[in-house]
Amino acid sequence: MFRLSALVLLAASAALAAPVPKEGKKNELYFPTAVGAKKVMQMKAGDTTREMTEVVTKVEEKDGVYTVTTETDQGNGVTLTNVFEVSAKGVAHRGINGQEQKTPAAVVKVGGKPGDTWETEVPGPGRASAKRTYTQGKEEEVTVPAGKYKAVRVDSEITPGAGPASKNSLWYAPGVGVVKSVVKLGNREFNTELKEFTPGKDEKKDEPKKDK
Repeated sequence: MFRLSALVLLAASAALAAPVPKEGKKNELYFPTAVGAKKVMQMKAGDTTREMTEVVTKVEEKDGVYTVTTETDQGNGVTLTNVFEVSAKGVAHRGINGQEQKTPAAVVKVGGKPGDTWETEVPGPGRASAKRTYTQGKEEEVTVPAGKYKAVRVDSEITPGAGPASKNSLWYAPGVGVVKSVVKLGNREFNTELKEFTPGKDEKKDEPKKDK
């Protein structure tokens, strides 16, 4: 159960992501970079609904690159720690629960366009890393419990043989990250939406692009 929950979370928050469209602002960051930033996500799977809370607990900055650590309470007694690299060039996932990747996996790429594809190796707790193929989508208006956001969609799929069958769609908003995700693992589907977002202290460069 832990492996399944961890895989769903990775798909919904780190391992899958969207390149920034060319028309986007150069200084937009597609992930919070201030301590205290908090996301409350509501996940539905069949008749089951639960909330997951992700909080930015540590941020270090050097030459415009932010190393961001988050703690995520999955709402089932399991807490995960993720580390990301965030900059104007994009976002990369460095590791989970102390398991560092040799090469950070690019999860957000600046300058992408619809139809672009790329691959990354994404490790998971207690299992071998999986090769994921991503396809860039268009920017869309997404309505979730937290409100309306302009978000870029990305679809992804685990390469056969690298892990359980998985097809996913995620929507990323500037300053927030994932605001919506649809994760399909085998014959199970997990739908997750942003319920609440609270900016951290001194949040400036990555204000959410939220429609009024």
